[in-house]
Amino acid sequence: MKHKNVENLAMAGLSDASINALVRRLAWIITLILLAATLAIAGSFYLLQSKPLAAADVLARQQTATEQVLSKLDALSSTVERLLPMGRDWTNEGLIDLEDIRAFNRLLLPALVEHPVLSSLYLARSDGRMFFLMRDGERWKNRITDVAKQGTRQHWLHWRDKETQAGDEWVDQPFDPRQRPWYQGTMAVAEGELYWTAPYQFASAPAPGITAALRWTDAVSGQTMVFAADILLTDLADFISSLSYSTNGEVALLTTDGNLLAPPGQRIRNGALAAATLKESLLKQPDAAGYPLLAAALRQAPGRESPDREIKVALPAGIAGNREEWLASLRPLPLGQEQLILITLAPTSDFAPMSSEGLALLLLVMLSIALLATLAMHAQVWRMRRPIIKTLTWVEQTRQLAEQETHRHSDTAAIVARLQQATTPAELGRILLTELAQRLPLARGIYCLWQPEQQRLECIARYAGAQISSDSEEIDAAPARGLLLQCARDQQPILLNNPPAGYFDIHSGLGAHAPVALLLHPLRNGDKLCAVVELASLRAFTPSDRQLLEVLETTLCLSLDHLLQAQATSALLRQTARNEARHRLILNSTDDGILGLDAAGHITFSNRSALALLGYAEPEVVGLAMKDVHSHAAMDSNTGAQPESLCPIQLTLQDGEARRVADAFFFTKDARALPVRYSTTSIMEQGQLLGAVIVFSARPAEPSA
Repeated sequence: MKHKNVENLAMAGLSDASINALVRRLAWIITLILLAATLAIAGSFYLLQSKPLAAADVLARQQTATEQVLSKLDALSSTVERLLPMGRDWTNEGLIDLEDIRAFNRLLLPALVEHPVLSSLYLARSDGRMFFLMRDGERWKNRITDVAKQGTRQHWLHWRDKETQAGDEWVDQPFDPRQRPWYQGTMAVAEGELYWTAPYQFASAPAPGITAALRWTDAVSGQTMVFAADILLTDLADFISSLSYSTNGEVALLTTDGNLLAPPGQRIRNGALAAATLKESLLKQPDAAGYPLLAAALRQAPGRESPDREIKVALPAGIAGNREEWLASLRPLPLGQEQLILITLAPTSDFAPMSSEGLALLLLVMLSIALLATLAMHAQVWRMRRPIIKTLTWVEQTRQLAEQETHRHSDTAAIVARLQQATTPAELGRILLTELAQRLPLARGIYCLWQPEQQRLECIARYAGAQISSDSEEIDAAPARGLLLQCARDQQPILLNNPPAGYFDIHSGLGAHAPVALLLHPLRNGDKLCAVVELASLRAFTPSDRQLLEVLETTLCLSLDHLLQAQATSALLRQTARNEARHRLILNSTDDGILGLDAAGHITFSNRSALALLGYAEPEVVGLAMKDVHSHAAMDSNTGAQPESLCPIQLTLQDGEARRVADAFFFTKDARALPVRYSTTSIMEQGQLLGAVIVFSARPAEPSA
């Protein structure tokens, strides 16, 4: 078996040396495939599992940081939203008024103590009177303003606690609460709606903040009342600057015009400005505060002035002096009527599942495993040399079979296309033998048509050498033809190798030779025998040669049936045409005019005499209504006028009875009345009235009296 396989491979052009080279090449191919598969699996795991999980973890922590900021803002806004309506209610209930500063302090000072983020509280009236309470280190102080009575004079009260006054003073300082942004802003919104100012630098405290205000109308005096609270941003800035959601990730809060409300931590700050305090960065642009990366993110964010959705920005390496790419996310945060921007930044290395050193170590381990696998694979492939040779033999045989199948399909398609061009059974046989001679070792061929009624074969096409003929020949029972009749009667293929001497010889320019193989194949369509093909060759027929005939068998029979039916139909049409011409010759030979009518009384046929008598050409009379030709009124004075319903021709078309009329008139084409005598006979088929035939002749006109 081993020698046979090697012989098969040798026939395919593979020597022992080439087999060894193929085995070595196969070993390297398998090794490379294994290495590529290992790298692909590792890369796929890294890209599809490890890296997405790491990125998801960073994004989750980024979301957590965002939620912490939102929670801080919600706590701040909820504190203000509870306090301001409470101050309004206390004022409406008379617990607070603008005449009792002690009651004002007694109720509101605990709110400032409980909420350190609140720096001061205001209660103002539309006549310019205002109470103001704010922190003063460990103490407290009030400012009482009354524009209507005191003008620019401000009365300042200092307190050790809510009950103990430490002193007071009058200061001449222009101040009108009605001109402050928080007062004017709350006048621009609906009464009872909380108004938030844009972040600004407080005059009363060296720190940035936001003022929230609430307006209502006093039910007793009818004046407008405003209760407001100053909220410091330093605590919020401290909280946000302390957030970190990844190894190098930072969080910052800005206004829509890019001013810092809560700058990020020191890790992304410009080193030259590292000594600047946190408060010095507030309400500054990121570039001025020493955050160039943050400024770059703002510049590259489209629509960041009025964001309504999250904006993601990629900052490539080299921007703002960074050595790697950074990813930034800008999210809008509403605070009352104001819109803030929360920015989170992190380098792309934070999204990687491992450091570059760890990745290099992993690649080294994988390459080591691949090297060991390579050595093991080489040894295993050499041990599998014999199975490999068997596999290669099978592959080569499969390739040859596939190639043969491809050629057979191609040959079949080409032969079928040629067969469809045949117009007669003889031409079909000639085309078949010609096409087979181009693909098979054909030296001689015969195509015989089976005549089932006579139980005989009729040879209608032959091939001998390069000559094709189609002289018809009836196959007799001679020995050279006996196999053809046997194949037709048994309807089974016959393959005869080395037929006996004297069967017949194949003649060529080199002389006469006995055939090496003889193949007779019946062509059947189901159980119906159509024809028999006899092929003679000077070499043996292969199974592929026989399969070609089997594939063509059905197409040949269908084509032959079609051609035979076409021949029969053509013969029938020719016979019909001859009969019709003979009938027309007979009808045109009589002197009487003959008209054929359909059931509706229209002329469908006329002979030559009818056309001559009426003066019409044949195309003019066909389709003409008979009532336009025939006069329905008698021409003598005895019969009187006849209604159309009593016309003999119409009556025959109704009841099918034959009638004769001795004196009538037909009108010619030139409207001349022609005296005629006629008979009318119905045309019946299977009891159905199809029309009528009128036979008429001219009669002499009666002499006038």
